[in-house]
Amino acid sequence: MDQKLKIYIKLPPVFHLEETYSPKIINSYCWSAQTGANIISKVEKNGPEGLTISQSKFVETNVGIRIDFKTKEPEVYLINNHINSREFGIFINNRKFIFITNNLMYNGNKSNKTYRDIYIVNSKFISIMNNIFHNPSHTLHADRVAIWLGSKTEGALITQNLFNSEGKAILIEKGATNNRITNNVYLNPDLKIYDMDPPNNKTVIDEIKLQGGE
Repeated sequence: MDQKLKIYIKLPPVFHLEETYSPKIINSYCWSAQTGANIISKVEKNGPEGLTISQSKFVETNVGIRIDFKTKEPEVYLINNHINSREFGIFINNRKFIFITNNLMYNGNKSNKTYRDIYIVNSKFISIMNNIFHNPSHTLHADRVAIWLGSKTEGALITQNLFNSEGKAILIEKGATNNRITNNVYLNPDLKIYDMDPPNNKTVIDEIKLQGGE
């Protein structure tokens, strides 16, 4: 686990849900906290299934949403939220059947630290679509990564997202396999897709062009 994340999870979150079956956070608001929503399971077998976070705001947090499980349980729906954090927007470890849709992602950190809007590790069967990644003019961040697929992540579809941010659009780590990137819009022509191990990751990238406009 990233060292910065280890530090932040020691501090109390606004929402803490542990071993909770099919929880829902809807129409909720969180400002200026270390962690907005902390959803975890420590059991080694048959952990709780299901999670919905919708129509909520996580603003000026260090970690917006953290989902961290020991077993790969199904169903995560993160829909219609606004997330503006400093270190991680969404962190997901060890889940499957993940839907991240229609979210507005900002970055509130104008530092030299790497910011990750969506950081997923050890997970599979993921749909990331119809999200907007934007930088307010006062928080341009050259070390931002909008979507980071970590090791042991597989079967992600990244499509119909709008990238209007700085840094990297998508980073695919070595060991993140069988993912597809298609039909996204890149309004910043400097944004790129980085695959750290193309021969083995088997990523399919069929974007028409890597920027928006005419």
